[in-house]
Amino acid sequence: MTKLRLTVAIGAYEINRALLEGAVTADGLDLVFVSRMGSQELVSRMIRAREFDVAETGLNYIVNAAAKGQPAGFIGVPIFTHRRFRHGFAFVNSASGIRNPKDLIGQKVSSMYLPTGNVWMRGILEEFYGVPYKDVKWVGERMGLYQMTPSWHEMPGPGVRGQDLLVEGKVAAMVCPDLPPLVAKKDPRIAQLFPRYWEEEVAYYKQTGIFPIMHSLIIKQEIAERYPWVVTNLIKAFDESKKLALKKLINPRYVPLAFFRTAYDQQQELLGSDPWPYALPESNRKNLQTFMRYMIQQEMLDKEVPVDKLFAPFDLEDATPDDWN
Repeated sequence: MTKLRLTVAIGAYEINRALLEGAVTADGLDLVFVSRMGSQELVSRMIRAREFDVAETGLNYIVNAAAKGQPAGFIGVPIFTHRRFRHGFAFVNSASGIRNPKDLIGQKVSSMYLPTGNVWMRGILEEFYGVPYKDVKWVGERMGLYQMTPSWHEMPGPGVRGQDLLVEGKVAAMVCPDLPPLVAKKDPRIAQLFPRYWEEEVAYYKQTGIFPIMHSLIIKQEIAERYPWVVTNLIKAFDESKKLALKKLINPRYVPLAFFRTAYDQQQELLGSDPWPYALPESNRKNLQTFMRYMIQQEMLDKEVPVDKLFAPFDLEDATPDDWN
């Protein structure tokens, strides 16, 4: 049987490694992987040039595209390749006098408008820390898909980075999708909004059961419609790859961290044996609905999209326990 060849652009994460290296294959599919690029380049090449058949993208794009009727001809695949708790990505100028989240009210805060992680953190600040989105003077760059909203105070010029505004005192705080270079270098002018952020993240998970989804896969709609079995087989293959990655973690020699076993045991106790579930169990539905609620609060979405409309149809009902669980 001739396999269907698909180009797949994804991050080289450990949960994808078995697929990237060929230890896991997808039934009926010949997957050609592309992984050596940054997330912005990946999304640009997929969305603007339709260069790949399947690609990883931010959850915000999938929601926005579904709300607009999939104008670019892509639809989501419920393979959530990246998740991250957000409390550790909020920072303040050390001299700003900000000591708790409510001190952000009325302040200028740098936060790129579009990234999924920033949507999550702005929503969490409002829902759990009493910092209404509209009561902050947001400063940051806008990226293509969305119009400006009244809550955004200003846009800095091209090439101006949030960390520079922060250390220069032009903003009091900053919410980021990733660790800025100055933070990684432990610049003393920058401090954590939540000094013991990991404790806040644990408390957040215990209260909500949410390990925030950042990225999912998308597929060209014409492929999903012509070959409806493709999405199901992709889910199964990515799940098998993830399971192999998690199995390796049982051996503490696998990761060169002195206290890795402690971290692993703590994760097992809090998040269970699989913190990265794929497809659409109730935990993922709640995760997605919460994110869309935050998008509505932040004037990025008019109304919630039914979760099933975000993704191409799939059918795991015939899978055996060895194939899927």
